[in-house]
Amino acid sequence: MKSFSFFERRSIFVLLVAVLSLLPVAILARGTSEERAIVVGETAFLLGTPRMVVPATVVMHSVSPTGRYLLAFHMTPEITEPFSGMRESFALPTKHFLSISLFDARTGRTRALKTWNDNETVFRFPDEITWLADDDTAVVSFSATHLPTSGGTVPPPPKPDTTYPIDADLLVVHCARQTVQTVALLTAQTSRPVLSVTASPTRAEALISYWDTNASNTQALRLLTANGILGTALTDQGGTYGVYGWGQDGNELLLTRSVQTGDATKPYTHTFWLWERRTKTMRELPERPRERTFGGNTPKYKGIALPIRFVTEAGSLGTERGAKRSASFVVAEGEDGKERVVVAADAEAVAVTGKRENPTLIYEQNNALVVVPVRNVTQSAYLAYLQKQVEEHARQIGTGMRMYAADYDEQYPLPQNNVSDAISPYLADSKKATRDPRTGENAFTYTYTGIPDASGRTALFTLKTVAGTYRVLVDGDGKTVTERDPPKP
Repeated sequence: MKSFSFFERRSIFVLLVAVLSLLPVAILARGTSEERAIVVGETAFLLGTPRMVVPATVVMHSVSPTGRYLLAFHMTPEITEPFSGMRESFALPTKHFLSISLFDARTGRTRALKTWNDNETVFRFPDEITWLADDDTAVVSFSATHLPTSGGTVPPPPKPDTTYPIDADLLVVHCARQTVQTVALLTAQTSRPVLSVTASPTRAEALISYWDTNASNTQALRLLTANGILGTALTDQGGTYGVYGWGQDGNELLLTRSVQTGDATKPYTHTFWLWERRTKTMRELPERPRERTFGGNTPKYKGIALPIRFVTEAGSLGTERGAKRSASFVVAEGEDGKERVVVAADAEAVAVTGKRENPTLIYEQNNALVVVPVRNVTQSAYLAYLQKQVEEHARQIGTGMRMYAADYDEQYPLPQNNVSDAISPYLADSKKATRDPRTGENAFTYTYTGIPDASGRTALFTLKTVAGTYRVLVDGDGKTVTERDPPKP
């Protein structure tokens, strides 16, 4: 029979350990690191591997009210330097792509819905994302700035306080159908239009309010349906209108109207106006209605009580030179507040979405959007999984020590030496094997003294974990024996 050298035996052992160690992970928590788990009551939620779903640079994003959809705009490449001599918030567009992507928490898939390829003379940008009451439709106010070229291909350097023509559009995004519909609103505006989108609390529609410089600079009020149909103006009366709020049933809309008087002592008059769906008319009121409640500017959704909260916290990180720098951390914690896990550093929490039993964590990092899938098992199943992990670690360390003794004339490492470093060449991952798979803290204590007990067994080491305390001994025949004390309640 062929005899293997020390290096051959170590290579075979490491390969075998690596294959065997993957089996329990694949069975219970495929793609999940055992250190990343939150126990809530009788359920353990296992955090999967982070995955980027929307690439950089994300310029705007919004999660649907019930948490199923994530809608995001991202630009490639990033916007360049600001105009010289102008405020820092005004940036010069270069050739870039602006895309809108949709992530579905139920399927875990992302789809790019539409991409615009802009050049130096056109700069498109989303202004606001508003979700309608069906939780399936989002309305995006969207503008495109046109820079003059003076006959050339590159715009001349702009001057401070310069205004440019702007096209204002509405994008109606149908998430279930994964389509984007463009509703042309304004063309070649001389300045940025004031635009607001106020969703109905009960119907899949919204009130669109904007200054229409194409029509003698009057304010237009129009209803937009989820099908992208823009209705006629609610009124032809001049003045400035503010949206006070929808009625609770969505059948009435209360607005305030301000009109210039020309009187310096009282430059404006303010009145209330009520639009009624039944009559499709708007009428002036002597005062705000007291018998009815208005202000329902947000659709009412049936919320889902999720078992995990997701927050951003300030902290510090160590640098390579031993110094510290400030950082933001994304932290997931159970709804009972008993357990928490740091998910990522230098990141911002976005939302917890999906179903209660299998939620999805979303955070922003390096201007990209990242998701962490979460799956649940019972607490007893998770404890059994941890026990198997610790038993496997105990077996690996025990086998590694026997291999060490075989290479050093049947002598185990001396207690005064760094035992972990001494046996690390015999382990596939010495740091993982010696740590508690639940907390990640060191669980290894070397107990070897060379003195056997009354039964002829000699203690080697212990692993003290949340799954129990494991004592590993070697008997008179040189075989390792593992004993376990269950965790204290």
